[in-house]
Amino acid sequence: MTLIDSLSVWSRWIWPLVADHLWQSTAFAVLVWVVAFFLRRGPARARYAVWLAASAKIALPTVAQLLSLLEPLRSAVQSAGQAA
Repeated sequence: MTLIDSLSVWSRWIWPLVADHLWQSTAFAVLVWVVAFFLRRGPARARYAVWLAASAKIALPTVAQLLSLLEPLRSAVQSAGQAA
């Protein structure tokens, strides 16, 4: 399998995941914004905690998923480098 083939396979995997992540993150951010709106008269630390938890919920699974997807690509690049 060439590098181009590996990138093609990887691309078919990544784009549906990116699309899912975008709409889910958008919906979750709207929900968090509504919660923060209702907390506007409350303490700032409550709003901060809500936004911090939302940021972690959005960022951490994304990073973990991207790292797991990059492993097959890294091995394909290494094998292509050894074949050359």
